[in-house]
Amino acid sequence: MLRAYRHALQDEGNVLCESPHWEECAWQAGAILDDCISSVTAAEGSWERPDEQALSASSDLGRHRAFEGVHPAHSFDACTTLFEILFDQVRRAVAPMPREVADQLLERALHAYNNSVGLRVQSAMQGYDAFLLTAVRNANSDERLQLARDIHDHLGSSLAMTLRCLELHEAQELDGLGGKRLQSAYTSLQQALRYTRTLVGDLRIAAPKAGLEASLREFLDSAHYVSPVPRIRVNGDEQWVNHQLRGELFVILRECLRNTFNYAEASLVDVTVDIAPHEISAYVEDDGRGFDVAAVLESGATSGLSSARERVCELGGRIRWTSAPGQGTRVVVRIPYSRSLGQP
Repeated sequence: MLRAYRHALQDEGNVLCESPHWEECAWQAGAILDDCISSVTAAEGSWERPDEQALSASSDLGRHRAFEGVHPAHSFDACTTLFEILFDQVRRAVAPMPREVADQLLERALHAYNNSVGLRVQSAMQGYDAFLLTAVRNANSDERLQLARDIHDHLGSSLAMTLRCLELHEAQELDGLGGKRLQSAYTSLQQALRYTRTLVGDLRIAAPKAGLEASLREFLDSAHYVSPVPRIRVNGDEQWVNHQLRGELFVILRECLRNTFNYAEASLVDVTVDIAPHEISAYVEDDGRGFDVAAVLESGATSGLSSARERVCELGGRIRWTSAPGQGTRVVVRIPYSRSLGQP
């Protein structure tokens, strides 16, 4: 199937058929096909979602493709091509079987494909977006610092020199008329210089001193949550988000982390926040014992789940828990917002 897959990608002119992209593509396709095979050979209903290590690898793959300049369209087209290859192979394999058995096996294989691809593509796009948002943040920071230097070195210096010349001229006037005539220019230049200094100071602030990452780590320290040590990443520019929304997001993520440390018994915890110009996406993942989401929500013993859901809904966003006993937990939060430039 992998050989047929590569030939199909070559016929379509997809760049993923070429080295070094093909090696990564073949690994990902092989993992997806393994999931489908497991769903057919295992007992019904026992299909297991990709583990956190596999999803982390998919995220790294998305990040690498962003670095290499591979557009996501190539990845989506490759998913469609792999589906066609799988569907044809499974359909031919089950053709000699009784109709009921064949339909059941085909359904299970395609269901597994849909779940496996969905989770892996979501993780890959998370990595892809994270790379681009970090690049945007760094570019914005570099541009702000360059602009600050230019204003200081050119405009600021010129204004300061002009102001000094006016001060000397005023001091040399004996009748006082010159000072009166130059007073308006003198005052105007003072205001311009103050504005320039303020602008330069603002531009040199690349990010809020107390950002989300620092706030979350401070919470973990104050609550004495020391193991496991979570990986926390914030991609994008926090200055795009107003103070109130940032505070609400902190509370939501704090509740997610509190649940993880109190109940999950996890060895790995991963928190990622992607701040795009019009939407915030946040992910909290662990490899802990997991739980039955529907049962917990219905029982009323929600351990903060209801509170987090209410906060997200009030912000016009959505939150989703993906978990099952023994399979860890993944929380996805998406909140739309209007970009607010220049507001800390």
